Amino acid sequence: MVQLQPIHASILIGPTQRRSLLRQSAHTTSMLLAAVFVIAVVGCSSHANRVRDARQAYFSDDLVAADALLVKAGTKRPLERDCLTLDRAMVSLAHGDPTTSEALLREVRDRFDHLEQKDVAESGLSYVLDDTATAYSGEDYEKVMIRAMLAISNLMHDGSDAVAYCLQVDQKQREIAERAAAESPPGNAPPTANVAIGTYVRGVVEEETHTHYDDAERAFATVASWEPQFEAAKFDLARAQAGVHSRSGNGVVYVFALVGRGPYKEEVLAEATSNALLIADRIVSAVGDHTLPPTIAPVKVPAIVVPANAIDSVAVDINGRPAALTQTVTDVGKLATAQFESERQNIIARAIVR
Repeated sequence: MVQLQPIHASILIGPTQRRSLLRQSAHTTSMLLAAVFVIAVVGCSSHANRVRDARQAYFSDDLVAADALLVKAGTKRPLERDCLTLDRAMVSLAHGDPTTSEALLREVRDRFDHLEQKDVAESGLSYVLDDTATAYSGEDYEKVMIRAMLAISNLMHDGSDAVAYCLQVDQKQREIAERAAAESPPGNAPPTANVAIGTYVRGVVEEETHTHYDDAERAFATVASWEPQFEAAKFDLARAQAGVHSRSGNGVVYVFALVGRGPYKEEVLAEATSNALLIADRIVSAVGDHTLPPTIAPVKVPAIVVPANAIDSVAVDINGRPAALTQTVTDVGKLATAQFESERQNIIARAIVR
């Protein structure tokens, strides 16, 4: 399970100083942001096997070797290059190089956006091609999370584009929800999971200006409605409405921890449901003069696997004294599972057509 967990903004510290990001602990940056990173990469299990050496180097704290191995893997498997680039972005961020991380994330964001805009002919062809024969275009939740990580990466250096990236998170979520509604029968659109991390970071940045309290209030109110179990948002909302986050000459440290392993896909057999057969029949009719056979055997489809997460929260100490525990604002495993379930019939239908 992968979680993004900001600490409740209640720690008052002395005047801010610029410090470098260390891999072993969280430290303040010029935007009063700190981060602890555990690599979280989403993909199929075979992809994970192919980058095992790179991940082993990462967990051994040899980040230079990890990056080199990922670059090498990308030259051998161009169809997986975007996934490997996402891995490299996380390595760069953990290595204290948020500028490179932002550039790599932006590269994949633009690439996924390009693939998303394929024309109708290409889309029709993709229905009859195996997914491994085409370039990976990213899952919807990944496209949202890339924008969230762009905001965090930008915050880790100058922070000038963090709000813009946060707005992109919300925009992409709206696009996904509108597309799902348009592709579904009236009144039967699948529910979409909201990614609160982008909106939360926006509230943090807006409050930090000491002038945009209305924007911060709206952001925190949205997060509180999307993630009611995230208690910190309620305190943040109350503070934005009636107070300030710190005394003059002081600031607040926000700790964002990425914990656990990312979800991945495994091949399983799925029954050809009646809904999937209806969708498959429409696809077959659209791409050629064919009909489906009367009976369909179980088909092979990907399934989401979310590794067990042993970390409930991250403790923050100040001068050796416990100060606070982090809380979950976004659970990527749940996002991946929710998206898969909303698209399950379409996935089975495409497998039937192939």
